[in-house]
Amino acid sequence: MNTLRYIVQPVSAELEKVEENLQVQLSRIAEGHAVDNSYSRMADRVVGHLFRTHGKRLRPLLFLLAAKSTGAELTGRHDALVQVGTSVELIHSASLIHDDVIDEAVFRRDRVSVNERYGNKIAVLAGDILYTQFYSLVSTLADLSPETRLHLLELFTDVTRRMCFGEIYEERMRARRKPPEFADYLDTIENKTASLMAVCCEAGGVVSGADPEYVDTLRRYGYHLGMAYQLLDDLDDGDAVFPDRDRIGDEAVMHVDAASATAAGLPVNDASDRLRAIVDAVSSTRKPEPSSRSA
Repeated sequence: MNTLRYIVQPVSAELEKVEENLQVQLSRIAEGHAVDNSYSRMADRVVGHLFRTHGKRLRPLLFLLAAKSTGAELTGRHDALVQVGTSVELIHSASLIHDDVIDEAVFRRDRVSVNERYGNKIAVLAGDILYTQFYSLVSTLADLSPETRLHLLELFTDVTRRMCFGEIYEERMRARRKPPEFADYLDTIENKTASLMAVCCEAGGVVSGADPEYVDTLRRYGYHLGMAYQLLDDLDDGDAVFPDRDRIGDEAVMHVDAASATAAGLPVNDASDRLRAIVDAVSSTRKPEPSSRSA
């Protein structure tokens, strides 16, 4: 079975529209320039640089699957699903550009990073432009009530703040001469990675009009998935700011199990089946065995 094809199948049409809409949004950024000159055209190239190769689009995928897992009738909200899915990718991409500046990364998605190609100052401003486009898009969603739009803006404003704090925490930890406390390391992951995945899933429930208990279940699923995703990634890359791999592995196993247990409580349908499959896909090749300390 093609795991990726299986996972995206229930939302493949919406994901294709998200991909198309990303290009539309980049065009609108270009159209928003007051003048057309060599400087504004360079800005267009900088903003579009990251999108010339496709990422995994995991965050829009989580949002769309979470919305469809509720079983709600979403025919009248198709455009809103695509727009919010696009918004999620914009905010994620903005954070990647800023991450690469802080980490002095040379490559992103097998291409030269924005900061390496255009310099740190311009890269920071390009990330800022993507953030502003995200907020412009969410605030003008026509298919959602003003209350829902405000709720989404509050969710994503808070998560943007948390992601910035997470980057600050990690930078300060790397600058210290001694390893950080494990709790501080986990707090950084929660802010940098897990918070956005949690909000993507929570937003799916909000847009579909699910009851608060179900929305909270989706949020918890996204949180545990995000924690597991980043912990396993740190183990795989071997560059975590916390040096104890056994302890990271134990924590990863705990979050994988928690994500699986939370997903198991969702109603059985195509979308929730894929949310369960994402946990398996994230953990299948990298999930470590519990260390002897936790056995």
